[in-house]
Amino acid sequence: MKTRLSKLVLAAALASSIPAAASAEDCDHDRDGRASGWATPGAYPAAQQPYLPDAYPAAQQPYLPGAYPAAQHPYAAYPAPYAPQPAPRVWRDHGWRARELRAVRAELRSLDAARARFYAEYGRRPGKVRKFERWYAARRAELVRRWSELQMVAWR
Repeated sequence: MKTRLSKLVLAAALASSIPAAASAEDCDHDRDGRASGWATPGAYPAAQQPYLPDAYPAAQQPYLPGAYPAAQHPYAAYPAPYAPQPAPRVWRDHGWRARELRAVRAELRSLDAARARFYAEYGRRPGKVRKFERWYAARRAELVRRWSELQMVAWR
């Protein structure tokens, strides 16, 4: 029963809209008969020259581009605004990276010398060797990390 009722309501709505569609006017034209949204050529007046009264002296007339020769421009008599001089260029010290690399290399050499001294004295004691190797690996990893951070690479 729902389908019969909905079809009947739809038919009544369509039947009532037919007379309204037939009496509708054309919406593409304005009331005066011209097409809406389109202007005929020459419908707008030509651009007018700006008003410059002769009562003003030349120095007080408003600025219009191209209205004055460069020498007679109203602002030609005024100096350029003050612009501070740029700060002197400070040269940065780029030698810091080389100094740091030399310091890290020196620490790596001293670490290797300490390892050689340790093995010369305690090389036959496995407990001390394991403990020393843990410390040595951690210290060497820290120095290698510092050394790699100081290297010049393309993306820095």
